[in-house]
Amino acid sequence: MKTINNAKAEPSIKDALEKLVSLDVDFYVVGGLLCQYYLKDHARYTKDIDIVFYADRKTVEEKLKSLFGKIDFFYDEETETFYEPSFTCFVETKNGKAQIEGKKINFFKEIKIEQYSYEGISFKGVQIEYVIAEKLVSLLNELSRPYKHLVDIYSFTKIDQSLIDKTEIKRYVSLINAQENQFRKEFGLKEYHIPNQISEHKVLNPPIIIPSLQSKFNVSKEEMILAVNKWLKDF
Repeated sequence: MKTINNAKAEPSIKDALEKLVSLDVDFYVVGGLLCQYYLKDHARYTKDIDIVFYADRKTVEEKLKSLFGKIDFFYDEETETFYEPSFTCFVETKNGKAQIEGKKINFFKEIKIEQYSYEGISFKGVQIEYVIAEKLVSLLNELSRPYKHLVDIYSFTKIDQSLIDKTEIKRYVSLINAQENQFRKEFGLKEYHIPNQISEHKVLNPPIIIPSLQSKFNVSKEEMILAVNKWLKDF
């Protein structure tokens, strides 16, 4: 059991997670909440709960409505062109609204899971290697992606490397790439191979408050990219 202590997260996350664990469909928690366990003081503040599942998205949405009551769902049609169906929803809790990000993936059974505990709530989460792989794919592919992923990966280059398995990260990157190419094939598009380095001229979408992400390190975007590329050479 991996206990997440002193997490920097919205209070509503605990409330939502407490109910979410009783969701009548198999799912795993991913994302920022799990990063809190590994990155400690270097973790970013998280405002949502990310989950992955294999069930039909409509089924998951109906289960969430049954669990939380009235919910507003939002979809990103552009993202869904090459990826499994996803959604963003907001649920009411005693500490305000909580944001849940959900995504269906077709290699769900290939993910190894861990048992985590947050504020006394036990739940199933993915290996941290899967979280890192998703962030790496966002940085390495041809799409412009959030600056926060660069900050997160840079943070992981600074922790005890015995805590993470780069072979597993590479396996997950391959699975994610294969999934994207499955959709590309359906649309008659060219197969895509994820590069193994971040372009030094990579265009990233920075958040409005960049200093809050860099405060722990006080390094530039260019320095982060160089450090991450050096880290990737060991894969």
